[in-house]
Amino acid sequence: MTTLDVTAVLSSVVAQAKGDTSVLTEAAEKGGFFGTVVAVSNAIVEGWLAFLDWFGGVFEPVAKPVFLPVNRFLATVYQPWAQIFALALFVGTMVWVCFFIKPEMLNSGRENRALWTDLRLWTIVSMVPHLFVYIYFM
Repeated sequence: MTTLDVTAVLSSVVAQAKGDTSVLTEAAEKGGFFGTVVAVSNAIVEGWLAFLDWFGGVFEPVAKPVFLPVNRFLATVYQPWAQIFALALFVGTMVWVCFFIKPEMLNSGRENRALWTDLRLWTIVSMVPHLFVYIYFM
């Protein structure tokens, strides 16, 4: 499949999303395959944002009265406490899984007793990236 074939396929996708393939054709001519990928990505993002606007407009009358008291309460709370609480939840979950749940209950049905099949290890491995993200954005 050549770049021209890929451009033709992607232009049909953008034509359905935007109704106009001239933007894609210009991008493909100027930037080759990368320009085509950028044009398709932009069309996908614009479509997703349009969907979110529609979705918010449909459900705002229902969601706003429900969440308004919560939003008012949280506006008065010191915001770093939310980050501290989130970090405490992640660390607390890791401590709880590693030290307080019986290994027999956590790993029941595990045939291979190797370390890499222990769910306590995978709990830590899966939660550490979340901690890094929270700490980075503090």
